[in-house]
Amino acid sequence: MDLVTLGVVSQLGEAFFNAAVDSVGQATFSHLKYRVSTRWINNHDVAKTLHESYVASLTILEKQHAKTPLDRPTRDTAAQAFSRLRKLSDQYFPLKGEGASVFSDADMADLLSNQAAAQPMQEALLRAAEPMPPSMRNLLAASFLTSFLYAFKELGLKQNDKVRAVILHEMMTDLRESARIADVKLDNLQQDLSRLLPSLEKLDALREFQRQFQDSITDSLKSISSGVAEIASGQRELKEMLAKLAEAKQGEGPVKAYLLVYDQDGQPLARHPVGTSLVTIGRVKENKIQLPHSAVSGRHAELHAEGKYFVLRDVGSTNGTLVGDDPQRIRQAVINFGQVFRIGPYRIELQTPDQGEAPFFPRTVMHMEDPRKTTRGD
Repeated sequence: MDLVTLGVVSQLGEAFFNAAVDSVGQATFSHLKYRVSTRWINNHDVAKTLHESYVASLTILEKQHAKTPLDRPTRDTAAQAFSRLRKLSDQYFPLKGEGASVFSDADMADLLSNQAAAQPMQEALLRAAEPMPPSMRNLLAASFLTSFLYAFKELGLKQNDKVRAVILHEMMTDLRESARIADVKLDNLQQDLSRLLPSLEKLDALREFQRQFQDSITDSLKSISSGVAEIASGQRELKEMLAKLAEAKQGEGPVKAYLLVYDQDGQPLARHPVGTSLVTIGRVKENKIQLPHSAVSGRHAELHAEGKYFVLRDVGSTNGTLVGDDPQRIRQAVINFGQVFRIGPYRIELQTPDQGEAPFFPRTVMHMEDPRKTTRGD
């Protein structure tokens, strides 16, 4: 059986099931409506309970509506509307021997059924309450039936044994009849379902195959996405490297010296060429030589060549720049080949251009954080 046929069979089975359930529910409701209209409504104690339930439900709703923040005119309009509804209790739910209700027994059955058929009766109650605030109309439309049935059950079970016996007897009778009708419908439904079972089993197998196929596609897409991400990452790294190479070559001119950076233990970290352009040194990445340490200021110092001399200048750093072993901070000093100056925990030596080959060096040296507390640069 192909997928289209299986789908049609599945939809037909679902439609049949819904129709069977609707049929059971309609038969049960019709029977309940008949029993109520012929036994409950014509009982004096039940009629009294209906009367009291109507008044009690209005009292419940009025108290609930009073919790809504309203202005004085609106509150007075609502109070008058509830008063008109309470005065209609003798017309809607008269006690036995005191006249007939404006509603028929069938209407009463609709009201007790709490089904859509009760809406016309509820709308009649709403029209009788006009004029009323929109908040009261919304409350009655949403909660009147629920409140009325709640009050009827609560008051009915507190009446004498006769009322309780009527209620329980009718409930048991309706339950037995509903069960009988449901048994017939369920037997027919079971037979139809047994005929549908082979098709449903095939459909389950098809769904399992579809699930496995979707899982396989999902895994493949994840692998492809991962590969694309790795390629994109490699492209970004290549672009960054090319940009750094272009930056290192652009405007530098011939190499006149090298700056060799050491850590506090004397281990070399990086080596940077010095050309004719200004060399900036600091903590942030915008510098040509980046020293990522908290004791180094964002823009700490700069070095530039003037003829055959090299001038080192501190640009207002927090912790200062030192030359050699002199503890005095410098503002500007001439640096010769072989001399060392200190920035934070780093020692930087000025070397001649012929001291070894000079491959590409990164502008950022290895991160080195002093475990002891240091003064944070600006």
